[in-house]
Amino acid sequence: MKKLSIFLIAAVILAAFGFSSRSDERVMTMTTGAREVSFELWGSGFAVIDWGNGRTQTTQVLNQWIRFSHEYSDTIPRTITITGADVTGFDCKDNQLTALDVSRNTALMHLYCGSNRLTELDVSQNTALTNLFCTDNQITTLDLSRNSMLVHLICGRNPLTALDLSRNPFLERLQCFNTEITELIVNSSRLKNLSCFENKLTALDVSRCTALEYLSCGNNQIKELDVSQNTALEDLRCDYNDLSEEALNNLMTSLHDKDIDEKSINISYNPGTEDSDTSIAEAKGWEVTAFRLRH
Repeated sequence: MKKLSIFLIAAVILAAFGFSSRSDERVMTMTTGAREVSFELWGSGFAVIDWGNGRTQTTQVLNQWIRFSHEYSDTIPRTITITGADVTGFDCKDNQLTALDVSRNTALMHLYCGSNRLTELDVSQNTALTNLFCTDNQITTLDLSRNSMLVHLICGRNPLTALDLSRNPFLERLQCFNTEITELIVNSSRLKNLSCFENKLTALDVSRCTALEYLSCGNNQIKELDVSQNTALEDLRCDYNDLSEEALNNLMTSLHDKDIDEKSINISYNPGTEDSDTSIAEAKGWEVTAFRLRH
Protein backbone atom coordinates (compact mmCIF):
# COMPACT_ATOMS: atom_id res chain seq x y z
CA MET A 1 0.00 0.00 0.00
CA LYS A 2 2.88 2.29 0.92
CA LYS A 3 4.64 1.50 -2.37
CA LEU A 4 1.43 2.19 -4.27
CA SER A 5 1.04 5.58 -2.59
CA ILE A 6 4.62 6.50 -3.46
CA PHE A 7 4.03 5.44 -7.06
CA LEU A 8 0.87 7.55 -7.31
CA ILE A 9 2.61 10.60 -5.87
CA ALA A 10 5.49 10.18 -8.33
CA ALA A 11 3.06 9.81 -11.20
CA VAL A 12 1.28 13.02 -10.22
CA ILE A 13 4.59 14.90 -10.01
CA LEU A 14 5.70 13.62 -13.41
CA ALA A 15 2.37 14.46 -14.95
CA ALA A 16 2.53 17.96 -13.53
CA PHE A 17 6.10 18.37 -14.75
CA GLY A 18 5.16 17.11 -18.18
CA PHE A 19 2.28 19.55 -18.40
CA SER A 20 4.56 22.40 -17.34
CA SER A 21 7.13 21.44 -19.95
CA ARG A 22 4.52 21.42 -22.66
CA SER A 23 3.12 24.80 -21.64
CA ASP A 24 6.60 26.33 -21.64
CA GLU A 25 7.74 24.51 -24.75
CA ARG A 26 9.59 26.58 -27.35
CA VAL A 27 7.47 26.56 -30.49
CA MET A 28 7.56 28.53 -33.74
CA THR A 29 5.01 28.27 -36.52
CA MET A 30 4.83 29.57 -40.05
CA THR A 31 2.17 29.23 -42.71
CA THR A 32 2.97 28.93 -46.40
CA GLY A 33 1.54 27.72 -49.67
CA ALA A 34 4.90 27.34 -51.39
CA ARG A 35 5.75 24.06 -53.07
CA GLU A 36 9.32 24.18 -51.77
CA VAL A 37 10.29 25.51 -48.34
CA SER A 38 13.71 26.05 -46.81
CA PHE A 39 14.91 27.81 -43.67
CA GLU A 40 17.87 27.89 -41.28
CA LEU A 41 18.10 27.65 -37.50
CA TRP A 42 20.83 28.62 -35.06
CA GLY A 43 20.63 27.49 -31.45
CA SER A 44 20.96 24.42 -29.29
CA GLY A 45 18.93 21.30 -28.62
CA PHE A 46 16.84 18.95 -30.74
CA ALA A 47 14.58 20.68 -33.23
CA VAL A 48 11.47 18.74 -34.22
CA ILE A 49 10.01 19.93 -37.53
CA ASP A 50 6.39 19.10 -38.32
CA TRP A 51 6.02 19.91 -42.02
CA GLY A 52 2.22 20.04 -41.82
CA ASN A 53 1.66 17.09 -44.15
CA GLY A 54 2.07 14.20 -41.72
CA ARG A 55 5.86 14.19 -41.95
CA THR A 56 8.28 15.16 -39.21
CA GLN A 57 12.02 15.59 -38.92
CA THR A 58 14.28 15.75 -35.87
CA THR A 59 17.75 17.28 -35.99
CA GLN A 60 20.18 18.39 -33.31
CA VAL A 61 21.12 22.05 -33.48
CA LEU A 62 24.53 22.90 -31.99
CA ASN A 63 25.23 26.63 -32.25
CA GLN A 64 25.66 26.75 -35.98
CA TRP A 65 23.32 27.46 -38.87
CA ILE A 66 21.44 24.26 -39.78
CA ARG A 67 19.45 24.26 -43.01
CA PHE A 68 16.11 22.48 -43.38
CA SER A 69 14.20 22.03 -46.64
CA HIS A 70 11.09 20.23 -47.79
CA GLU A 71 9.17 19.81 -51.03
CA TYR A 72 5.40 19.37 -51.22
CA SER A 73 3.33 17.75 -53.94
CA ASP A 74 0.94 20.72 -54.15
CA THR A 75 0.52 24.34 -53.01
CA ILE A 76 -2.13 23.86 -50.34
CA PRO A 77 -1.46 26.25 -47.41
CA ARG A 78 0.22 24.43 -44.53
CA THR A 79 1.48 25.40 -41.09
CA ILE A 80 5.01 24.26 -40.27
CA THR A 81 5.76 23.82 -36.58
CA ILE A 82 9.26 23.92 -35.07
CA THR A 83 9.46 22.56 -31.53
CA GLY A 84 12.06 21.95 -28.86
CA ALA A 85 15.31 23.68 -29.78
CA ASP A 86 16.42 26.83 -28.00
CA VAL A 87 16.53 28.90 -31.18
CA THR A 88 18.52 32.14 -31.16
CA GLY A 89 18.69 32.60 -34.94
CA PHE A 90 15.93 32.01 -37.50
CA ASP A 91 16.23 32.67 -41.24
CA CYS A 92 12.96 32.00 -43.09
CA LYS A 93 13.18 34.50 -45.92
CA ASP A 94 11.66 33.91 -49.37
CA ASN A 95 9.12 31.21 -48.47
CA GLN A 96 5.82 32.90 -49.38
CA LEU A 97 4.93 33.01 -45.69
CA THR A 98 1.54 34.48 -44.84
CA ALA A 99 1.89 34.03 -41.07
CA LEU A 100 4.79 33.73 -38.62
CA ASP A 101 4.62 33.20 -34.85
CA VAL A 102 7.85 33.46 -32.86
CA SER A 103 6.27 34.69 -29.63
CA ARG A 104 7.30 31.61 -27.60
CA ASN A 105 10.96 31.74 -28.56
CA THR A 106 12.03 34.44 -26.14
CA ALA A 107 15.76 33.71 -26.65
CA LEU A 108 15.54 34.71 -30.33
CA MET A 109 18.24 37.25 -31.23
CA HIS A 110 18.37 37.15 -35.05
CA LEU A 111 15.26 37.05 -37.25
CA TYR A 112 15.43 37.19 -41.05
CA CYS A 113 11.96 36.95 -42.58
CA GLY A 114 12.20 39.16 -45.65
CA SER A 115 10.71 38.50 -49.10
CA ASN A 116 7.52 36.87 -47.83
CA ARG A 117 3.83 37.83 -47.73
CA LEU A 118 3.49 38.76 -44.08
CA THR A 119 0.90 41.40 -43.23
CA GLU A 120 1.84 41.51 -39.54
CA LEU A 121 4.80 40.65 -37.35
CA ASP A 122 4.67 40.40 -33.56
CA VAL A 123 8.09 40.46 -31.87
CA SER A 124 6.90 41.93 -28.57
CA GLN A 125 7.95 38.80 -26.65
CA ASN A 126 11.39 38.62 -28.29
CA THR A 127 13.09 41.07 -25.95
CA ALA A 128 16.57 39.65 -26.74
CA LEU A 129 16.22 40.51 -30.44
CA THR A 130 19.27 42.33 -31.86
CA ASN A 131 18.83 41.84 -35.63
CA LEU A 132 15.54 42.08 -37.53
CA PHE A 133 15.39 41.98 -41.33
CA CYS A 134 11.81 41.96 -42.65
CA THR A 135 12.02 43.75 -46.01
CA ASP A 136 9.67 43.02 -48.91
CA ASN A 137 6.55 42.06 -47.02
CA GLN A 138 3.12 43.64 -46.57
CA ILE A 139 3.54 44.74 -42.95
CA THR A 140 1.56 47.89 -42.10
CA THR A 141 2.64 48.39 -38.47
CA LEU A 142 5.77 47.43 -36.57
CA ASP A 143 5.86 47.79 -32.79
CA LEU A 144 9.43 47.55 -31.52
CA SER A 145 8.90 49.29 -28.20
CA ARG A 146 9.86 46.17 -26.21
CA ASN A 147 12.93 45.33 -28.31
CA SER A 148 15.34 47.57 -26.46
CA MET A 149 18.38 45.46 -27.49
CA LEU A 150 17.81 45.97 -31.22
CA VAL A 151 21.01 46.86 -33.10
CA HIS A 152 20.19 46.32 -36.80
CA LEU A 153 16.78 46.91 -38.39
CA ILE A 154 16.01 46.57 -42.09
CA CYS A 155 12.29 46.92 -42.83
CA GLY A 156 12.15 48.56 -46.25
CA ARG A 157 9.56 47.93 -48.94
CA ASN A 158 6.66 47.48 -46.56
CA PRO A 159 3.50 49.66 -46.47
CA LEU A 160 4.51 51.12 -43.11
CA THR A 161 3.12 54.58 -42.36
CA ALA A 162 5.02 55.37 -39.14
CA LEU A 163 8.02 54.03 -37.26
CA ASP A 164 8.76 54.84 -33.62
CA LEU A 165 12.22 53.75 -32.50
CA SER A 166 12.47 55.99 -29.46
CA ARG A 167 12.90 52.95 -27.17
CA ASN A 168 15.74 51.37 -29.12
CA PRO A 169 18.85 53.06 -27.67
CA PHE A 170 21.37 50.54 -29.11
CA LEU A 171 20.29 50.87 -32.74
CA GLU A 172 23.30 51.20 -35.05
CA ARG A 173 21.85 50.54 -38.49
CA LEU A 174 18.40 51.43 -39.80
CA GLN A 175 17.09 50.91 -43.32
CA CYS A 176 13.44 51.80 -43.80
CA PHE A 177 13.47 52.82 -47.46
CA ASN A 178 10.60 52.73 -49.96
CA THR A 179 7.66 52.65 -47.55
CA GLU A 180 4.71 54.94 -46.82
CA ILE A 181 6.29 56.39 -43.66
CA THR A 182 5.27 59.96 -42.86
CA GLU A 183 6.75 60.01 -39.34
CA LEU A 184 10.06 58.54 -38.21
CA ILE A 185 11.27 58.81 -34.62
CA VAL A 186 14.83 57.71 -33.98
CA ASN A 187 17.14 58.95 -31.23
CA SER A 188 19.85 56.32 -30.77
CA SER A 189 23.20 57.94 -30.01
CA ARG A 190 24.81 54.80 -31.52
CA LEU A 191 23.13 55.04 -34.91
CA LYS A 192 25.76 55.13 -37.68
CA ASN A 193 23.79 54.26 -40.81
CA LEU A 194 20.33 55.60 -41.65
CA SER A 195 18.65 54.94 -45.01
CA CYS A 196 15.13 56.33 -45.17
CA PHE A 197 14.89 57.34 -48.82
CA GLU A 198 11.72 57.06 -50.93
CA ASN A 199 9.21 57.64 -48.15
CA LYS A 200 6.75 60.44 -47.40
CA LEU A 201 8.70 62.26 -44.71
CA THR A 202 8.16 66.02 -44.40
CA ALA A 203 10.55 66.33 -41.45
CA LEU A 204 13.46 64.39 -40.01
CA ASP A 205 15.09 64.92 -36.61
CA VAL A 206 18.54 63.33 -36.26
CA SER A 207 19.81 65.65 -33.54
CA ARG A 208 20.26 62.82 -31.03
CA CYS A 209 21.98 60.50 -33.50
CA THR A 210 25.40 61.90 -32.70
CA ALA A 211 27.34 58.92 -34.11
CA LEU A 212 25.68 59.16 -37.53
CA GLU A 213 28.13 58.65 -40.41
CA TYR A 214 25.80 57.95 -43.34
CA LEU A 215 22.39 59.52 -43.96
CA SER A 216 20.34 58.85 -47.07
CA CYS A 217 16.98 60.62 -46.94
CA GLY A 218 16.39 61.44 -50.61
CA ASN A 219 13.04 61.20 -52.40
CA ASN A 220 10.96 62.52 -49.53
CA GLN A 221 9.15 65.81 -48.89
CA ILE A 222 11.54 67.19 -46.29
CA LYS A 223 11.43 70.99 -46.01
CA GLU A 224 14.37 71.53 -43.63
CA LEU A 225 17.21 69.49 -42.22
CA ASP A 226 19.66 70.24 -39.41
CA VAL A 227 22.79 68.12 -38.99
CA SER A 228 24.67 70.37 -36.58
CA GLN A 229 24.81 67.60 -33.95
CA ASN A 230 26.07 64.98 -36.40
CA THR A 231 29.79 65.68 -36.17
CA ALA A 232 30.76 62.19 -37.43
CA LEU A 233 28.79 62.57 -40.67
CA GLU A 234 30.65 61.61 -43.86
CA ASP A 235 27.97 61.07 -46.48
CA LEU A 236 24.67 62.96 -46.71
CA ARG A 237 22.17 62.39 -49.50
CA CYS A 238 19.07 64.58 -49.41
CA ASP A 239 18.29 64.93 -53.13
CA TYR A 240 14.71 65.04 -54.44
CA ASN A 241 13.17 66.76 -51.43
CA ASP A 242 11.37 70.07 -50.88
CA LEU A 243 14.35 72.05 -49.64
CA SER A 244 14.31 75.74 -50.57
CA GLU A 245 17.38 77.91 -51.19
CA GLU A 246 17.27 79.13 -47.59
CA ALA A 247 16.79 75.61 -46.22
CA LEU A 248 19.75 74.31 -48.24
CA ASN A 249 21.99 77.15 -47.14
CA ASN A 250 21.01 76.52 -43.53
CA LEU A 251 21.70 72.81 -44.00
CA MET A 252 25.17 73.44 -45.41
CA THR A 253 25.86 75.91 -42.61
CA SER A 254 25.00 73.18 -40.10
CA LEU A 255 27.58 70.79 -41.61
CA HIS A 256 30.63 70.16 -39.43
CA ASP A 257 34.11 71.17 -40.56
CA LYS A 258 36.05 68.29 -39.02
CA ASP A 259 38.94 66.82 -40.99
CA ILE A 260 37.30 63.66 -42.35
CA ASP A 261 38.38 62.23 -45.69
CA GLU A 262 35.88 62.26 -48.56
CA LYS A 263 32.97 64.11 -47.01
CA SER A 264 30.14 64.38 -49.55
CA ILE A 265 26.66 65.87 -49.76
CA ASN A 266 24.08 65.49 -52.53
CA ILE A 267 21.48 68.28 -52.68
CA SER A 268 20.34 67.65 -56.26
CA TYR A 269 16.83 68.24 -57.57
CA ASN A 270 15.51 70.35 -54.72
CA PRO A 271 13.56 73.55 -55.45
CA GLY A 272 16.41 75.65 -54.06
CA THR A 273 19.34 73.75 -55.54
CA GLU A 274 20.03 76.15 -58.40
CA ASP A 275 20.23 79.28 -56.22
CA SER A 276 21.87 77.72 -53.15
CA ASP A 277 25.40 78.67 -52.15
CA THR A 278 27.41 75.45 -52.38
CA SER A 279 30.58 77.28 -51.36
CA ILE A 280 29.30 77.14 -47.76
CA ALA A 281 29.81 73.37 -47.73
CA GLU A 282 32.86 73.37 -49.96
CA ALA A 283 34.67 75.73 -47.59
CA LYS A 284 34.30 73.05 -44.92
CA GLY A 285 35.84 70.37 -47.12
CA TRP A 286 32.61 68.83 -48.44
CA GLU A 287 32.23 67.63 -52.02
CA VAL A 288 28.87 68.88 -53.25
CA THR A 289 26.68 67.24 -55.89
CA ALA A 290 24.02 69.68 -57.01
CA PHE A 291 22.19 68.78 -60.21
CA ARG A 292 19.46 71.31 -60.93
CA LEU A 293 15.78 70.76 -61.64
CA ARG A 294 14.87 71.15 -65.29
CA HIS A 295 12.58 74.06 -66.07
